[in-house]
Amino acid sequence: MFKRPLAALLAVLLLACNSNSDSGNLPPGIMAKNQLAEVLTDVHLLEAQKNIQTGTQYQMTSDTVIRSWYRDVFRHHKTDEKTFRQSLKFYQEQQPAVLKSIYDTVTARLNARLY
Repeated sequence: MFKRPLAALLAVLLLACNSNSDSGNLPPGIMAKNQLAEVLTDVHLLEAQKNIQTGTQYQMTSDTVIRSWYRDVFRHHKTDEKTFRQSLKFYQEQQPAVLKSIYDTVTARLNARLY
């Protein structure tokens, strides 16, 4: 008599737990897609800033300064360069459709900042 309601309740609870995480069954050291989208957005903004400054009075911006900008981005997102690179490689090689979705999000975020 209680088997069906209990099974339904368990199914709902399992779905609810999984829907709150966008990391799914990712290997250790791989960022969830939302976190990767956030980091990529900031990395592309950093790259744009670097390109703007190259060719202005900041032509001599050293590699050390640029590396510190990247470290600041990674620190802000509570990650590091190794995890970022591993995550990007994982999505490129294992889940290219998800990477396209991530970049769609990045593009939308960058466009929102422009307009």
